[in-house]
Amino acid sequence: MPLSLFTAERVDLSLLRLAHYCGTSPSHFQGFVLLTNYQRYIDEFIKWGTQQVQDPNSGYISVIGPQDTVIKHMDGSGTGEHPDLVSLPQMPAYHLVRQDRLGITMININVGPSNAKTITDHLAVLRPHCW
Repeated sequence: MPLSLFTAERVDLSLLRLAHYCGTSPSHFQGFVLLTNYQRYIDEFIKWGTQQVQDPNSGYISVIGPQDTVIKHMDGSGTGEHPDLVSLPQMPAYHLVRQDRLGITMININVGPSNAKTITDHLAVLRPHCW
């Protein structure tokens, strides 16, 4: 049995591609990944995520958006609003972060099955629990 399902080169390429396509550091990706092609779901995710971060019993510590923008953190920093960026990446990712990495990442794949295939190929190296 191999030590890893993917070669080091493949992992390196995929981590770079995730940062490029999603606009966030791969270190923010969580164990559960949701894909959508509707911005309104992203808006609701940010709103719901902000509420979760403010609940001390939820286990969530922050909401991170494109360009590693802290939308909301448990220490009170962040506005709780979608970041006002000049341009978004091709498939922007938003992360509802937990310390144990069992939070939720939501990616807006926009339009097209080719985006879905591309992002899932690269997400595979992270070995999420569910996507």
